[in-house]
Amino acid sequence: MCTFGSIFPEKRIMNIKRKLYTTFAFIILFTTIGKGQAIEGIQDTTKRVADTLIQERKSIDYQTDTISEDPKEIRSKERARESNRRRKERKSFFHNADTTLHNDSLKVKDQVIDSLLVQYFIADIDSLSLGNLHTIDTSINYIQDYDPKKPNPHFYESIGNIGLPVQSKLFSVDDNIGFDQRTQTVDPYLYKNEKVKYYKLYYPYSQLEYYNGPEKEQYLKVIHSQNFFKNTVNFGLDFTYLYSPGTYRRALADVRNIVFTGQYYTKKKRYGVIANYIHNKNRWFENGGIKYDTTFSQNTETDRLIIPVQLDSAFSMVKTASVYVNQYFNLGGAPEVVKDSTGKKHKKFKFNFGRINHEFQWSRNIYTYNDEVPTSDFYKPYAVPINKRFTYDSTYLLQVTNEFTYNNLGYEEKPEDKNVYFYLGGKFEYSKLGGFVLDRTYSQFIPKAGFALKVLRSSYLKADAAYNLGDYNKDNFYLRANISQYIGTEDRNLGKLNAYANFTHKSPSWFFQEYHANNFDWKNSFEVEEYINLGGFYNVKGFTAGMNILRLTNYIYLDENVKPQQELAGMNLVKFYLLSQFNFGKFNLKTNLYYQRASNKDIIRAPEFIGNVIFSFTSPVYQGMAVVQPGIELTYNSEYYGNKYMPALRSFHLQNDVKIGGYPYLDVFLNLKVQRSFTVFIKYAHVNGFLNDTRYYGSPTYPFQDAALRWGLRWIFHD
Repeated sequence: MCTFGSIFPEKRIMNIKRKLYTTFAFIILFTTIGKGQAIEGIQDTTKRVADTLIQERKSIDYQTDTISEDPKEIRSKERARESNRRRKERKSFFHNADTTLHNDSLKVKDQVIDSLLVQYFIADIDSLSLGNLHTIDTSINYIQDYDPKKPNPHFYESIGNIGLPVQSKLFSVDDNIGFDQRTQTVDPYLYKNEKVKYYKLYYPYSQLEYYNGPEKEQYLKVIHSQNFFKNTVNFGLDFTYLYSPGTYRRALADVRNIVFTGQYYTKKKRYGVIANYIHNKNRWFENGGIKYDTTFSQNTETDRLIIPVQLDSAFSMVKTASVYVNQYFNLGGAPEVVKDSTGKKHKKFKFNFGRINHEFQWSRNIYTYNDEVPTSDFYKPYAVPINKRFTYDSTYLLQVTNEFTYNNLGYEEKPEDKNVYFYLGGKFEYSKLGGFVLDRTYSQFIPKAGFALKVLRSSYLKADAAYNLGDYNKDNFYLRANISQYIGTEDRNLGKLNAYANFTHKSPSWFFQEYHANNFDWKNSFEVEEYINLGGFYNVKGFTAGMNILRLTNYIYLDENVKPQQELAGMNLVKFYLLSQFNFGKFNLKTNLYYQRASNKDIIRAPEFIGNVIFSFTSPVYQGMAVVQPGIELTYNSEYYGNKYMPALRSFHLQNDVKIGGYPYLDVFLNLKVQRSFTVFIKYAHVNGFLNDTRYYGSPTYPFQDAALRWGLRWIFHD
């Protein structure tokens, strides 16, 4: 039975009585010595007593309610109230709060801003203007997949260790019409301008990630972003350090990358600028693969460090540095804040004269390959070295670009909100290539233009074009078109349909046209390549299904002898894919399924089927203070003649001797999230590696890693 004394302790009753007696004494004093001397004391004391009684009344009501309820019901109601509070905060932040840099959370009236609601945009300042903002991932999902190779490490041909060169098993082409040197095999581990994140936040934000794997593998990542000078300036950094000795001899990877970012916007956002400085240094040993496949396939040696490899003194390095500045200026005046007849504030926009954008980038990339034994048997089937004492191949590419564009966007406008949107501009590109041969310079100008039309209420049409008037890439161009259609309206629909068509006419990469090094030397005059890319997809609530048809003409590749060749006849590749992510109560299911088929399998080497499935169970523990998530992950691709890796070129080439694939990779993991900012995991990767099945090759002569225990953590500092 609930008594008044059990709810309202005796000491608390005495305190209230004492305050009441004091009030009565002031009333007597008021009637005795007059109003002027006592009124202020009476008012203050009475107010304090009234406030105390109100709070005690609330305490009595709350405790009376909770005593009569079951403890489980109390916790359930508290969790529901907390969930509703957070939902309101998110809605208030994303739909009402102005997320521009110069706002201060302390000045956002009637709103409580969650410090974990941090957004970012990528690559250029137009992404911010167009509203292409992303929210940082604070969930427990997929933290165990920390490898930078996305969406899954097994979707790449690799040479056996994290941080080493790779090539995607999902076939694609590069449609860049500017000058390039073709060195994409280490791209997943490099910071590049198109991947740099610029954060929009109210509070300082930091993130620490640390991952540990077999053979002393260590991966450290640090992110920090903070506003300064009354929130008009933002500074950020993103640092990565990856050190992995590998399972086999001379498989070490050493990756050290950092990017500094800066942002500045005027108070009314008429002018804004972003900038970054990137430095990458990736160094790795080259072992050429294991010398005898039977040693691995028959599992005659379980100590992988004893297995002999092809190269004993070779190593490669990629070192890059770049500076990027992107700024805009609105030609029209800033909107004015006015009040209507009800007193509400509105922004009154002036006549729109459009916006001018400017981009500047300076970059210097250095690629080196060293080997103290250039006469090794490994090279003999392919080439005779020029210098038989040692190999030191060095190539550098210096590039400077300046780009100006004009568009008809105004303040806080998006292309989707305008019936007609257009832009036009041009880019000047200067390239200097050198190293093993005499320096060569190329100057090119690339004008470009595009437009977008809003058709009816739920359709959107976009088109882009660019043409190269320059030097080596003269007369290169691309044409791109995209149309999207909601099945219904943008607010209420059954999904969205997208279709696209791209045509690219481009010169071969300089790497294929002319290359000079100690072991490889060629000079070609290949024809211009052409790509036609048609496709479409349907997207609705975590489900995406699509297809793609790629037509290749004059395609260039490296053959079995590691020599560039061009296929003049046209080739086709058809790709279907299904991507989904569903939650069934506490169960989670994520799938990535691909099917691709090439008309000429002798040149386009890719598995027909690739699939990845992650199944997990997520549940709160410790009265909601933590969340636990056990799960399994399965990855598989069909068998095919995988491409072989050539260390001296950092490239993959055709081979007809060995098929790889047809092998499933199974991982089991356990993720744990404490409160909202600390997440840790433990994973047994490739758990089926204990079985006597040695078909797990990353690429020919490069076995994938055995079963191994991995763990890691992510800690977000946001207050």
